[in-house]
Amino acid sequence: LAANPTRNRALDMLPLFAHLDGSRVRDAIADGRVSSRPTLHYRLPNCEIDDPSWSLARPWRDWLQVEALACDPPRLEAAMQAYRKHLGGFS
Repeated sequence: LAANPTRNRALDMLPLFAHLDGSRVRDAIADGRVSSRPTLHYRLPNCEIDDPSWSLARPWRDWLQVEALACDPPRLEAAMQAYRKHLGGFS
């Protein structure tokens, strides 16, 4: 939160963080739209419907990967371990 206090990302974890530690989130984020709930918030990309080359296909495929990962606990655990390793051993 200190390094990047924003809701402006595809996978917004602030609702979950606010559910886990509301006072810390409220102290870091001056945005009344952040609500506390035991879930994450996935935002679809900005629609660029006027751009003929724009398509919903890529973000839809990304979302399908998020859903598939969430339904595959062994794969999710492997992804979490790989990400921790990428972060330099964060646990």
